[in-house]
Amino acid sequence: QGLAKLFGAGTSFDQAVSLGGLLSADENKIQYNDLKLSLGDFVGNGKITIDNLKNKNPLSIKGNIKSSSILNLDELMSANSSSAKHETVSDDLQKSTKAVAPSKSFVPQTLALPMDVNANVQFDVAGVVFQGQKIKGAFLDLNKKAATTKVSFKALELPGQGKIDGQVNLSFSSSSKSPKSGQVIYSDPDVTYAVNGQVGELSTFLKAVAPKADTSAVTKLYKTAQFDLNGRVNGNAVSLKDSTLKLDQMVVGLGGRYEVPASGGRAKAAIDVSAGEIDFDKILQSTSGNKKAASNDNAVSGATSSPNEALKPLQGFSLPLDLTFDVSLQKARIN
Repeated sequence: QGLAKLFGAGTSFDQAVSLGGLLSADENKIQYNDLKLSLGDFVGNGKITIDNLKNKNPLSIKGNIKSSSILNLDELMSANSSSAKHETVSDDLQKSTKAVAPSKSFVPQTLALPMDVNANVQFDVAGVVFQGQKIKGAFLDLNKKAATTKVSFKALELPGQGKIDGQVNLSFSSSSKSPKSGQVIYSDPDVTYAVNGQVGELSTFLKAVAPKADTSAVTKLYKTAQFDLNGRVNGNAVSLKDSTLKLDQMVVGLGGRYEVPASGGRAKAAIDVSAGEIDFDKILQSTSGNKKAASNDNAVSGATSSPNEALKPLQGFSLPLDLTFDVSLQKARIN
């Protein structure tokens, strides 16, 4: 908890936290070798070094924790302990579309640290439990230097035979330091992200991520997914560009922007989709529940179908935000 406060976080734990190992220290350095870290039932081993304590220009923190046990965040985090069983990622999305104060943003506009700190910390654990879902083979690498922080992450197994890896870069364009207290204040943040992964069972994955959402229109059509997402988070907006989504054999280019209202009103979203080919026959078959025969005898009965009919499920789809949806197709298959 002390380290969390050092980085400006108000994190507290519901369960006991303990450290053990070979400790050596002097006026300028603290080093924990053969470290044993216990967080409730979780036990990890590694090493932590805190250097440059005397001058603090900057303070240096290096460490690594590795464990063959499962880190249950739902049990550890007191803020989540009462709500983790009832709220999901989809619930968070619903909340984020409600009216918010003008100062609301995805990234805090300032970050205050009690001193200048550089950090390089790695976590490699057998698994993580978050919002009731188990993520296996989880790895996190946090590297902070001056006003720039890079976070790399990886998960070898997600619900639905999935896996994911990516990187988030956080940088602040300006900073100030108090000559008396040594406190450092970073401001004007900019966040970029790159995430890619794949899912072997799309229905299982979507059920885990958004259990309250009706995703049957998608899961009836597609069984697997691959994604490569790139974008930026700035203020109250998240953008997506130069990204791709592959559903079975259909490859879709993605771009867009999601923006929380500055003061009152509804959230806004714009989605740009481009695809080489979309099979509307397949969509119609799925939404109607009846497969079309390939013979000419049934061609007449299918002639009344149109892209408008295929898109009816989307037209009736209600979201608590203002959505602009642009689609660009090179080829459409109809009948």
